[in-house]
Formats: sequence, C-alpha cells, structure tokens
Amino acid sequence: MLERLTVTPQFTRGVSGSTGGLTVSVANPNSFPLTLSTFTLTLPKGVSIVPGSNTGNLAAPVVQGGVLTWNRTAPLGRGQTLVDHVVLRVGKISSGLVSAQLKATPPDGTPLDVSSKAALRFVAHPKRVTLNANGQRGTLGLHGTVTSRLRLVGASGSLILNLAPQKSVTLRARSATVQRFGTETLLTMPIVVGKSTGVTGCAKGAVGVLHVVDWDALTASLRTHDRLSLKLPASCGGVKTFVDASARQPLTVKLDFA
Repeated sequence: MLERLTVTPQFTRGVSGSTGGLTVSVANPNSFPLTLSTFTLTLPKGVSIVPGSNTGNLAAPVVQGGVLTWNRTAPLGRGQTLVDHVVLRVGKISSGLVSAQLKATPPDGTPLDVSSKAALRFVAHPKRVTLNANGQRGTLGLHGTVTSRLRLVGASGSLILNLAPQKSVTLRARSATVQRFGTETLLTMPIVVGKSTGVTGCAKGAVGVLHVVDWDALTASLRTHDRLSLKLPASCGGVKTFVDASARQPLTVKLDFA
C-alpha cells in the first residue's frame, strides 16, 4: 500500500502579504509500481502559489482556484519518491489548513486513497519586534536592545556600535518591516545616529539601515538567533556584519504577534 504522503510547510505562522515555502512529497515503499490517478493540494482561502516557484522532480502543477493538481502519466516506481517545493503567498486570513489528496492504483487494481494535512496560522502582522545584540559593553562590536512596532514609525531603546576603544556610535531605530517570511526571512530596520563618541566625521542624524536575514521567525517560541548586517556611512563605521555563530556577538530577535 501507499504509506507516505506528507505536506511540510517551511512556516507555520505567516504575515499578510508575505511568502513562505511548502513541500509536498509522496513515496512508494512497495515492491511494485503505482499508477497515480489524482494528486492534488488544496490551499486555504487567501493563500496562493507564486507562479513558477515550484522546484523538485515533478512538473509544475495546474492551478485552478485554490487547488494545485500534478498530472503525472508515468507510474510511481517501487521505492520512488516524488517531491515538489512551492512558494506560497499569504493573503488576509487568520488560519487555514493545507491538505493533500492522492489516489493511486496498484497492479491488482485495488484503489488507494491517501491524504495528509498541515495547519497554517496567519495574522495581519506581528505586533512588534525586539532585537537584542548581546555583545559585551566596552568591547568591539554591537550591544543593546531595540523594540519597534511593525509598520508604525517609532521605536524604543538603542544599539551601541563600538568601533575602537573610546570610539562608539549610538544608533536608534525609526521603524521595522518584515519583508519576507520563510526559509529566507528579511527584517529591515531604518536607523539614525543619535550620538557618536570619538568618531571623526560621524554626525548626529546620519542614517543607515539594519538587515536581519536568514532567520526562522516562525518557531514555536518566536525567538531566534540570527545574522545582522549593519550599513552606515563610511564615517560612522561603514558596513558591519554580525553572526550568531560568533560567541562574542550572539543576536536574538523576538516577534510578538497581536
């Protein structure tokens, strides 16, 4: 019999307008081939596939409304696994269920009907984001905490960039935006220099941007460890990158959902 049909979202929480990946796979563990008569994936209302986003050993699905159908005439051979990865775009919904349905026929003609489901939860947007840079105060690197309400101007807290002994720049965030969710998530936070100490040419009011990338914002705890790129004018330190893998510069990002 057909034993494995799985639906694996790369995100279990999402933000309206964002994208995230989803993998569907079917395996034939039998010693005989199977003829696939139906292979579909039904998306919840408000979720759509990004055209041309599928990758795997299946041809692109036919999309009709919220149903994706893979048309395959060749049998699913013994021990063979079919996999397709698609990128989904999230609309304005609060929750949903992705369900896969597969009907197959073995050589003896006995129909097989297998299904698999995965829950997705969505919100209009997270309420706020908190960024902690846990470098040691007084040492080279970045330390401090910034909290910002997403999609609204204004943030609290500050980050201190230590460039050299007795040389530092105080940074304040203006806002924060989650631009992508999924296997490659991007958080953008415009910043402004609030104060510089011993850094020639770095004036108060100079602007820059923080990018936090490749972070999994959708874990159960919504707490992650990340890579941060800091882009400032050359006079204020230029481009700096901080990676969580470095024990000296652990980074933590936390999302609070409304």
